[in-house]
Amino acid sequence: MSVSDEMTGFSGRRAGEARQSRLFPARGRRTSLRSRLIGLVAIGLAFLLAERVASINAQRHELLAAASKNVLDLTNRGLAQYREVLATVHGTLQAVSLGAVESIQGGPGCASLQNIVELVPEIGSIALATPQGQVVCASAPTAMYLDLSQRDYMRIALRGHFALSSVSSNYVSGLPSIFAAQPVVDDEGNVIAVVVARIQLDLIFPLSIISDLDLSAAVLMIDPEGAVINASPNGDTLAGKDLRRTPLVSYMLSRSSGTFTTAGPDGVERIYGFERLPESNMRLAVGISASTLKAEIETATLRAVAIFLAACAVIFIGLWIAGERLMVRPVQELAMRLAAFGRGQEPAQAEASSLRISELDPLVDAFTDMAARLTERETALQEANRQLNLLANRDPLTGVANRRAFDEAVESFRGPGGRVAMLMIDIDYFKEFNDRYGHAEGDSALRRVAAALAANVRREDLVARIGGEEFAVLLPRADSARAGETANRLRLAIEEIGIAHAGSTHGRVTVSIGFAASRPEEGVGPSTLLVMADRALYAAKAAGRNAVRGNDSGALPASRSL
Repeated sequence: MSVSDEMTGFSGRRAGEARQSRLFPARGRRTSLRSRLIGLVAIGLAFLLAERVASINAQRHELLAAASKNVLDLTNRGLAQYREVLATVHGTLQAVSLGAVESIQGGPGCASLQNIVELVPEIGSIALATPQGQVVCASAPTAMYLDLSQRDYMRIALRGHFALSSVSSNYVSGLPSIFAAQPVVDDEGNVIAVVVARIQLDLIFPLSIISDLDLSAAVLMIDPEGAVINASPNGDTLAGKDLRRTPLVSYMLSRSSGTFTTAGPDGVERIYGFERLPESNMRLAVGISASTLKAEIETATLRAVAIFLAACAVIFIGLWIAGERLMVRPVQELAMRLAAFGRGQEPAQAEASSLRISELDPLVDAFTDMAARLTERETALQEANRQLNLLANRDPLTGVANRRAFDEAVESFRGPGGRVAMLMIDIDYFKEFNDRYGHAEGDSALRRVAAALAANVRREDLVARIGGEEFAVLLPRADSARAGETANRLRLAIEEIGIAHAGSTHGRVTVSIGFAASRPEEGVGPSTLLVMADRALYAAKAAGRNAVRGNDSGALPASRSL
């Protein structure tokens, strides 16, 4: 071989190496095509999963927030009951104080104290004490000549201020009691006597709001030291128990109002709403079960996540196989052609189908299938939320609509033309029924009354329980005549049930009904119509009960019995 031939071969090799270096640059960090594809898809799925989880959690938190608001509203209703009782007691004591001087001097005022106790159910007993703290006149003979001078409420009253005690032991019965004291002041501003009343705990403590909640609800009344005044459930075992070291009571005593989710004294986790009672440092708390609200949401959430993860696993396996057959293999064929070209060989022509991008269509199909599964689960979750919303609009005791559903129906009735009528219904002497037969029979009576009301109205009419023994009926496209006919039919239907009630003048459970009707174009709004029907109800009760009265008519026949 000549030198020129050697130089020609060397130059050819250098040119080949240069061409190969341009086609195959120096190797860096090696990562397979499969790994890159799967990693990219995994990142996308992770973002999608995070968005789904965040969306589901947001819906759950919204429902929990609505439940917290609901329980705080119920607590405020109990607070309103407390304020009403306190106002009644305060007004009564002020009235008694006007004749206190005559009572001290042996006048007829002393004998009238027992009449006051009978007329004002919020007051358990009432007494008149001298500035030295000695009881000189009392509705209960056992309270005569008791010394109240060491009581804090007595000391405050002697300074000229109305006073409300914390829970203290009754000198006569030894039971927990709350006392109110009203100073009697002469013309010169001197305190010459103090009127003292014992407030009935069963009225100041609104256990009746339990009937608006589910069976797992709880009510607590806590004194400033953290001891239980009264409770439901387990009131007998919890009364007087010191709970200030428990998370719930510790949190309540540190704030005036709020909500708190924790286990109650009975170990059941609840969402509690609480308020500080005015004129005292006592707290009232109402709790509803948290597990009942969370269970269905969490079940639907876990099911959606499980299906999502299963779909992800299927997608990963499919991508691995699809990538091997539809991407890796065409790339390998291309690499072989490039390698052959690098060796100076003419590569064989590959089939055109091996280089088509459409080979990735199965990946699109896999994502479509995953989206369909996610949509299916999201639809199921929305249905679960719809069911929860339906339960939120039903009274758990009677099964008819609750106050929330009734208010929404009233506010939504804005259609042009047509009449609308409203009935307000109240069960006569229902408190006496509960006192005589017990709350279990009272609940049964409420259910039977609700069933009779629902069975005797049109399909388009709405029957709702709006409070304890109060019901309301919304009658679309009904005038005053139809409202009166419906009201009397309902009254007779309740009487026909024949629920015995020895405490009623009629000998059975009856209802009083007031009704009102108006056209929307007459300018009478829903709230005004509700007030008109409520006034008609009071007229029916004033007429002797078991009666029907309307806002624009006289009495309807109410004396006939079935």
